[in-house]
Amino acid sequence: MPHTHTMIRTRVCIDDFLGPLDCELDPRNLWNGFLSPHFTLDAVRELSAQTLRWAAEDDYQSDTIHVIDGREDSRDTVHIIEGSPNPDSERGEPWAVAVRIRWSNVARGAVEATSIRVATPADRKRARRSKATGRGAQRAVVLHIRWMYIHEGSDTAATAEPLGKDGLYSIGGWEWAWSYSVWWCPCANYNNWHMAECKNCGLARDSRPEEQPCDCGCDPALGEPGQYDTAGPASLAHLAATGRYLRWTELIRLAATSAT
Repeated sequence: MPHTHTMIRTRVCIDDFLGPLDCELDPRNLWNGFLSPHFTLDAVRELSAQTLRWAAEDDYQSDTIHVIDGREDSRDTVHIIEGSPNPDSERGEPWAVAVRIRWSNVARGAVEATSIRVATPADRKRARRSKATGRGAQRAVVLHIRWMYIHEGSDTAATAEPLGKDGLYSIGGWEWAWSYSVWWCPCANYNNWHMAECKNCGLARDSRPEEQPCDCGCDPALGEPGQYDTAGPASLAHLAATGRYLRWTELIRLAATSAT
């Protein structure tokens, strides 16, 4: 899908499982209310690491993302990627896919340059002899493997992700439950990551003071919106010194203490 002027830079996550990851997205391009992010290759590498950690915890009953690096003048290579348990394997081997990459064609399209199938013993043998060569331009192939469907032999169970014209990869759009990552303001209001200022008190996201210890008796736990004085001089001074606004009740208590 072509990018338009509606694209914004933000961060996304899927609950506590994946993310936060930097991305670009069109906030109007929604699937059941979820987002369709576009990632740089560096962000895809981080996403890959996160999916692999998550898959290892649930016996690969989930999706994984993989990045295979090579050179455009390399000879063809074969790679074996193992995943979910295969109860029908006589040798106890897990399900695995064999990925053949024609590196000289990757620049024209990773999808067309990549062949993926359920691995055979012959594929495993070829992969052991396969080594990336060449000194040409660096290339990368991004793979998306849906281990829950590998046993069905579906062409969509393992696919290569195309590189967009803007150099970004769209992963999980209209498929995964991507949502905005949020940042919490000391006023207890949460904001979507691309909002540079808190919509409640106006505090800038990137200039929030780090929390520091305080002996005035204030409560360091984050409260509820509306509990804090976000404009008074005493509360603003406390924010600058400790990274926390003062609650209205704390201001009353401190005033009473000062009066005595």
